[in-house]
Amino acid sequence: MTTNTFIHNFFRLFGVKFGKTVSSFGNKLAIYNIKKNEFNIRGDKIFFKELNLEMPFAKANPILERYHNALLLSKKGNFTFFINANGELVAKNEKVQFRINDEEELFILSEVFLEGAYNLISSTQKKIALIDVGMNVGITTLFFASKDNVEKVFSFEPFQPTFSMALQNINLNKEIAAKINPNNFGLAKEDADINVSYSPKEKGRMGTKGLPKSEGYIAANVSNQLMHLKCTSKEFLKIKDQVKDNFVVCKIDTEGAEYEIIDSLYNANILSIPDVYFIEWHEIKPVDIVAKLKSANYQVIETTISLLHSGMIYAIKSNN
Repeated sequence: MTTNTFIHNFFRLFGVKFGKTVSSFGNKLAIYNIKKNEFNIRGDKIFFKELNLEMPFAKANPILERYHNALLLSKKGNFTFFINANGELVAKNEKVQFRINDEEELFILSEVFLEGAYNLISSTQKKIALIDVGMNVGITTLFFASKDNVEKVFSFEPFQPTFSMALQNINLNKEIAAKINPNNFGLAKEDADINVSYSPKEKGRMGTKGLPKSEGYIAANVSNQLMHLKCTSKEFLKIKDQVKDNFVVCKIDTEGAEYEIIDSLYNANILSIPDVYFIEWHEIKPVDIVAKLKSANYQVIETTISLLHSGMIYAIKSNN
């Protein structure tokens, strides 16, 4: 987990907002650290000069909350922002585009496209296949699919509303959509159907236990969702023959289900299907996950953010 990720999660977890570091004198957007010379308000619309973007003030929250992420995506990631015919905010670069539903997605775009969260991949002559466990709205899925050396992507997202957002993003990218096999179920130790609470504002922080349990946390637009889960090892066995000629990358971000996912693969003796793992762990120190990966001949790098009880595991299969 990068330093920026830690800072972002810290302030989200504890409900703290940065104080005004930009002069607030005559500046209606000082609370967002946006300078007076960076915007114009025209009636009920706001024009962000640096982004060359005009949009209704009522729909500007993603840009307001993550303005500096949007600015970096524009300047360093060659992203442009525009409002489409349906009145939706879209971020687009030369290869891929995304509908922006909320500010969290601008942060994830920055993490994936600018910070290189998934760039620790060995040089390979093989075509790459991605197994994306915890697809969310499809940012990592499309990041990989947009690469010329990526041939296949298998993605899993159990929350139907989030899955629908991912499909919308995939459909925006028709030239690469054929690479992607999206699945509207999650992976676990065994097949199951469970009911969990769901909030679209927290879609990136939910797993089989539903909404995150943070002190002082109040979720918005909560609904009850039926989540379909399938046995990880059985699904990986279905994929195995399809990726046997590929360099396989597996990203797991499932807000706690990573332990049973790894257990299922280990117990079925197929943990070694991927050449590289990117695993975000939560709550429980990943001693068992690391031990299983090392026993399967992976070189492992582990990071920890103690305050958030989470971190990342990077595992690369040894050639020895």
